[in-house]
Amino acid sequence: MKRWAFVVLGLYLLILVVLTVPVPLLAFAPKADVKNVVMTFIGLSLRISVMLFSYGPAVFFLYVDRWRRLHPAPAGEMEQLA
Repeated sequence: MKRWAFVVLGLYLLILVVLTVPVPLLAFAPKADVKNVVMTFIGLSLRISVMLFSYGPAVFFLYVDRWRRLHPAPAGEMEQLA
């Protein structure tokens, strides 16, 4: 991977931590302990990972469709595919 890819990944992880850690602290303010913070972080992380996995196949099919439009098959191969 390129260096900028690691930078982008690190920024996404930083944003994930910055946005999810204060949520349990506000929700469990009187009894905020590490367990509640960690469990909320895990729950939010799992929700985001499920969202990414659900979009994964759609992105693949969009990529295949674009590949076929940019690289059309020669006329002889189209007869064999049909």
